[in-house]
Amino acid sequence: MQPQTTDIDPLPHRWRNLLPLTGLTSGQVRTVCALARQQLPPTAGRPWLLPLPVRVLLVLIHLRTNLTTRALAALFHTSQSTVDRIIHHLVPVLAGVLRPSPDNHSAHPW
Repeated sequence: MQPQTTDIDPLPHRWRNLLPLTGLTSGQVRTVCALARQQLPPTAGRPWLLPLPVRVLLVLIHLRTNLTTRALAALFHTSQSTVDRIIHHLVPVLAGVLRPSPDNHSAHPW
């Protein structure tokens, strides 16, 4: 049986129509997800409601559009407090991941 694109794509099909709000291509979002996954330490405790690619998508949309937590919560079918926790958890991680290295000025194609 051949793997389908949904099997190897980390972003669930339900949220793919939100990709244009980020201003990035699906490959770039996949790269950001992979980089964020490397930087996040394994944590114990209750798992997140949304998977990491969806949380990264939420933060990228927040940073690009500056939507309120109420609007993002409605968009992702979750609570405002969950959106707020995701934003406060992932923005520092993505800032560290997407910061260009001092020796390479063209580290990221976007």
